Amino acid sequence: MKLNKIFAAFMLIAAVAFSACTTNNPPVGPGPGTGNNPGGNNPGGGNGSSTDQGTLESPFTADDVITLNGSKTGTYYVEAYIVGQIAGKSLTDNAEFTAPFSGSTNDDGSVNPYNTNLLIASAAGVTDVAKCVPVQLPSGALRSGLNLVENPDMLGQKILIYGSLEKYFGAPGIKSPTYAKVGEKTFGLDPEVEVTEPTATPATVKDFNAAAVDPTVYYELTGTIANLANTTYGNFDLIDETGSVFVYGLTAKFIPMSGDKAVNDKSFSTLGLNDGDKVTIRGTRGAYGEKIEVLGAYFVELVSKGEGGNTGNNPGGNDNPGGNTGGTTPEGAIVFDADTDKGNAGTDSNNAAAYTITKNGVTITVSSGILGVYNNESHYRIYKNQTLTVTSTAGNIASIEFTCTADGDAKYGPGCFTASTGDYGHNGGAVGTWTGSASEVVFTASANQVRASQIAVVVE
Repeated sequence: MKLNKIFAAFMLIAAVAFSACTTNNPPVGPGPGTGNNPGGNNPGGGNGSSTDQGTLESPFTADDVITLNGSKTGTYYVEAYIVGQIAGKSLTDNAEFTAPFSGSTNDDGSVNPYNTNLLIASAAGVTDVAKCVPVQLPSGALRSGLNLVENPDMLGQKILIYGSLEKYFGAPGIKSPTYAKVGEKTFGLDPEVEVTEPTATPATVKDFNAAAVDPTVYYELTGTIANLANTTYGNFDLIDETGSVFVYGLTAKFIPMSGDKAVNDKSFSTLGLNDGDKVTIRGTRGAYGEKIEVLGAYFVELVSKGEGGNTGNNPGGNDNPGGNTGGTTPEGAIVFDADTDKGNAGTDSNNAAAYTITKNGVTITVSSGILGVYNNESHYRIYKNQTLTVTSTAGNIASIEFTCTADGDAKYGPGCFTASTGDYGHNGGAVGTWTGSASEVVFTASANQVRASQIAVVVE
């Protein structure tokens, strides 16, 4: 089997991960370099800086990140001291600087034996939040090795971290880090180290489905794409003569798993794939509850082109978006994408609240929920027995389409909604569709919590 070698530096600059945590993860811009030289000779990456800061040789300080205040985007090195963590939703109200440190809280109120963030500063012992930079800890080696609940000895240590400069907890922060070093200990994938694509065992879908869950074992599958539901990350069913399996994201090239979590760089759209295309992919056997999934999947070969016909936002060429058989977005829809349209939604499940998002005369109001993330894919969470109300001042609403993170009547799927008026339903997939004519429609998460990555509204 031919092995393709990729350099981790290039991969890490491109990847912004399906790593899960408390917040959404928008695309990361150009990093400080390319190829196997992440430092590069032009670390500004076209983002307005002429200095060599942000490289391995000259990393940013926490003070630098605060001063930049979002004016520079991309993936960079930052060196600072670990001074604390945030134990809730608010940087100003929930910062902790001394042990014992508090674990993060789940949706059901249970408390984890770990937390999902750090606070760093340019000097050890800083307790002024205005001088601190919040750092996201994605699941995997960075979270398990650095979170202060499980690793209180990390407090006060100098850390070198490689991640994306983004707003976090409403302040200049670092999100989706992929590598860190504390003393002689390293966590994650070193951008300076070459990564080799793993070997993969050829398998039918039936054999894959029967295999044990294992994020370290890769399989090679060949089948036809169906029910393409997300063209950003590449979510679809793969079908061969032995059965069907759900592919939870497909990337253009191999990106190593982060523990048992997949990392996705949103490169699927560059492949030009549609429903009906026959492809060869590789990935690991995963599961989400009872649902079997291909995780960490990456593209190998286009075997044959189908007749899906990708035209704009209609990748499947299917006229029945509600059936989740084409992953379509209605023509002329006002699309609310959880990666980019965030409104005033919070990101901490400890402090769920009402939030509102308005776009082109259409307003979405959630009575209680957050903007959540699973495997680095953002989604609108509407908690059980809470409501999502869609109102329009631009004309009556003709249709609403929800693309959810689960199928049918399963938890988080479109079948958990009931509508106040009009016709609403689904055909067992991840997409639910409402049709009618109203200036306001109220959806109640009556059966269970709903998680929608996209909401498309068509106005008459």
